[in-house]
Order: sequence, then C-alpha cells, then structure tokens
Amino acid sequence: LPVIYGSFGIERCSVLRSSFSIILVTRRSRFFAGPRFRKRGVDALGHSANEVESEQIVIDESSRHFRQGHVTSFVQIRGSVPTFWTQQSTVTMPKPPISVHRSDHTKVATRRHFARLLERYGAPVYALNLMRKTRSNDESGLSTEFLNAVDFVNSDIPNDVKIIYTHFDIKNVHKQDSQDFSRQVDSLTEVVNNYTSFYANSSSSTTNPPDKIQSGVLRTSCVDCLDRTNVLQFFT
Repeated sequence: LPVIYGSFGIERCSVLRSSFSIILVTRRSRFFAGPRFRKRGVDALGHSANEVESEQIVIDESSRHFRQGHVTSFVQIRGSVPTFWTQQSTVTMPKPPISVHRSDHTKVATRRHFARLLERYGAPVYALNLMRKTRSNDESGLSTEFLNAVDFVNSDIPNDVKIIYTHFDIKNVHKQDSQDFSRQVDSLTEVVNNYTSFYANSSSSTTNPPDKIQSGVLRTSCVDCLDRTNVLQFFT
C-alpha cells in the first residue's frame, strides 16, 4: 500500500469568477529523521536531517482533471545543511552552539547527498542558505562549511550539473528594510524559476506535451529549517 509520511491539503479559491484549486503535498523523508537538536547535518549515506519535499499544485476548476486543462506544479525541498555538525541541547543551554563534530576532508557524505538530488530531480540543484552572515554568529561558521563543501563538490563534477549556491541572510534583509523585503524575495524567486522552471500544462489533450517541465530543484536550509525556511517557501 503506497503511503507518505507527510501531509496533504487542498483549498478551492475564486478570483474574478475564475475558480481554481490549490493543493499542497509535503513528503518527509524517513531517512535520518528525528527531533530538533537531535538530528542535524547529514549521515554517512548522504541523507540530510529532516528532509521534506513540498509540491504546490494549482488546477483550473473548469477542467477538474490533473492531465487535462490548466495545471501547474512546483516542487522544492528543505533539509539540514548537508555536512557533519551537531547541537547538544541541555536544560541550562536551550540554544546550544553549533559544533562541527566530524571531519570529512573528501566531502563524501555531501557528494552523496547532492548526487541523490541530481538523480531524483535533475540539474540544477539550487542550494539556498538562509543563515546569518554576521561573523560573530556561529551560523556564519556553518555557512562557511556549507560553501566549502559545495565548492569541493563542484570541483569534481561537469559544468552542466554544478550546484548553484546562494547565501541570502533573510533575517538581516528584513531587518534592514522590511518594506523592500518582498521585492528582494520576489527577485530571488524569479532567479530560481529561471533556473528550474516549473511544470505547466494548458492543453486539453493528453497526447500533447506540457508547456513547461521543471528540471532541477530549489533546496532551502537554515539552522532548524523551520521559521526562515517557512517564510521563503511561502513566497516561492
């Protein structure tokens, strides 16, 4: 029996007499899953902690059919920074420092992680880092570890499948200019869509090819992959 570890939601909407349905499907990986602070980083097989795939589907209500009429779909994922790191929470230290607990000079686990993503979603993989850039913050150290790992992986793979890495300090962007925040996120979303595109089908015939096909995936991460990632995925 096919089942998913995740959630499913559907809402029917109407705008200017046009009706459509918005569907959100989330699928949480069964590999390397666990509670906050207990599961961080990546395992030796390349599974990132608490990885979740989200798919947003929009269907024209006039067709009421997934394979006919106007349908769009966009898939993105979230997951812990795919390097070896931990946070040991205690009663006296509810927000523990980030610790790189294990060396991986050849980045085998990170390479396996991105190889899995390329195999599943195709190229490019757009790695979006939402952590802080402040040097005094230990998030910046983890960001440096992340960037170094991506650079190492990219040095050993062909140009057409290289990982695209962007560091977008979402907290700082909002703090500096909250009025301009939406514009910057919209601009970032447009850049991502130019790389990965999305699925779109406006044909009423099942024999015609779709108008667009998504190739590649947006991979978003912060420390917990919760609040900041939620905000970013809301816009994308």
